[in-house]
Amino acid sequence: MTPEAMFGLVNLLILPAWLLLVFAPRAGVTATWVHSGLYSGLFALAYVAFMAVAWPGISLDYSSLGSVRDLLGHPWVLLAGWVHYLAFDLFVGAWIVRDGRAWVIAHPWLLPPLFLTFYAGPVGLGIYLLMRRLRRDPGRTA
Repeated sequence: MTPEAMFGLVNLLILPAWLLLVFAPRAGVTATWVHSGLYSGLFALAYVAFMAVAWPGISLDYSSLGSVRDLLGHPWVLLAGWVHYLAFDLFVGAWIVRDGRAWVIAHPWLLPPLFLTFYAGPVGLGIYLLMRRLRRDPGRTA
């Protein structure tokens, strides 16, 4: 399978986890697969596999932006980088749902940061952290 085909596949495979976070955040299947980190962990394994495929033809040089650009020019490394984003963004999205529950933030309020985490990871996290900071919960000291 080519890196391009795998790109399409990983993009499809991440969607069920996000749909569970949005539509069934308290379901057992969501707890088992998403909140446990298992789903993100599977993507972490995919990252390792893609890097292993690329390994013979790359030099892991992160000493300059140019070296990282050259490294990401390899299709399997670029795919691994994308999977890195998918795994971490999902992990952050699951944390937002769990943490929002702990802070007694109604789930509909979590949907904008979840959407933004899915599309622009750090933006969604930042919005959620701002919401959390502005939350006036007498049971919390943050």
